[in-house]
Amino acid sequence: MKETVTTNGLERGEFLDSMGNYCSIQIESEERNLWLGVDMEANSSKLVLSHMLLTHEQVKKLLPILQRFTNMGHLFEQNVRNRNRKGI
Repeated sequence: MKETVTTNGLERGEFLDSMGNYCSIQIESEERNLWLGVDMEANSSKLVLSHMLLTHEQVKKLLPILQRFTNMGHLFEQNVRNRNRKGI
């Protein structure tokens, strides 16, 4: 990840996703929220800017799910996955 600072002094990271799309993560100035998303599609010069704006609380809620995916390769606990397979 390329770590930069915007002209407004905000932290920004730039990276490629698994499909080669140009992506970024950046602090939003007013509320210190987080922008995360695609800036430009791979093999295109077309600007996309498809981002989500996440609050600090939303990021906190996503972290355990992302950590589980990092550690285990799935999003949810085993009981949730089993329940959904049974059509419950």
